[in-house]
Amino acid sequence: MHEISWASGKVVCSYSRRRKGRIACYVTLSTTKKTDKIQSQLFKLFRARSLSILTLLFCLASQKVSAEDFSASINNVDIQLQNSYYQLNADIHYNLSPTAREALQKGIPLSWQILIKIQQPGIIWDTTLKKISINYQIRNHALLNLYSVKESNDNSKHMFSSLTVALNSMSKLRDIRLIDKKLLASNIKYSIVIKTQFNHEALPTPLRPMSYFNSQWSLSSPWSLWQLQN
Repeated sequence: MHEISWASGKVVCSYSRRRKGRIACYVTLSTTKKTDKIQSQLFKLFRARSLSILTLLFCLASQKVSAEDFSASINNVDIQLQNSYYQLNADIHYNLSPTAREALQKGIPLSWQILIKIQQPGIIWDTTLKKISINYQIRNHALLNLYSVKESNDNSKHMFSSLTVALNSMSKLRDIRLIDKKLLASNIKYSIVIKTQFNHEALPTPLRPMSYFNSQWSLSSPWSLWQLQN
């Protein structure tokens, strides 16, 4: 508890610790009849300092507003019909930020989930006929001076001599089986939407909260929509 006294009264500021580490501050004014002006000035002082602290925290959390864009992108999408099955080929460009590269060099694995949806248009919202997900994880092995890429579909793991080559292996989607043509009506225009989503929850616990607000960790791509020619 802190107490500030003067000739015409005093301010008592007491602190109490609450759940989740929060600290509450209670301000009590004990005044005489000549302290109205002093009360007003003190409240303005407390309010100004509080606003300054909140503004600083907001700026730290919102630095991505004017920061460089490190999002991934979906390119060269090609959908072909092979033996009555639609197959997808596409390229993904991963644009790692300096922070992500530094974390990778320190042994922190980075993970993405590629999401592919076959959708049927509706009056209010589209219906998802099928959803495909492919998970990739890239890791640096400093002692071996190698990078590994792990894919969830076949649980395979491959080693590469450089980060560029490792990212290239993750970038190529080839012969992804989408859906049997027999399941699609000939008079309906279906669409394919694709996205690669960075997995923030796979980061170490101390990094997770701020990674959602820091543009250095905004490594996902926007949704990319393509028409399925049937």
